[in-house]
Amino acid sequence: LATIMQDYNKLQVELRAIREENQTAFNKQNLMTHDQAKMRKEVLTMETKTKRAEAMAAANEERFYMSEQKVKMLADLIAAKDQEIGKKTQSFTALNEEFRRFVSGGRGGAAA
Repeated sequence: LATIMQDYNKLQVELRAIREENQTAFNKQNLMTHDQAKMRKEVLTMETKTKRAEAMAAANEERFYMSEQKVKMLADLIAAKDQEIGKKTQSFTALNEEFRRFVSGGRGGAAA
């Protein structure tokens, strides 16, 4: 009976050790599961940030393109205004010349 009690106590100690090992393994598994969930959340956050950054880049590219188009339109408008000013200057110069000839006694224009 003493041997059986010793074996029983021995088995009790082993069982306690196994339970502690199981609890430790369970705790580690829970920590790993928690870390894994944390990493998944971080990955989702990074994916969201990446998508947002890509959308912002596309919007900025579109704005840049629109700005380029506006610059081209303004350059064309300036060139057209320059031509218009050039024509008006030529007209003014011709009228001014005709007026000088008229004032100096000559008959300018079609009558000359």
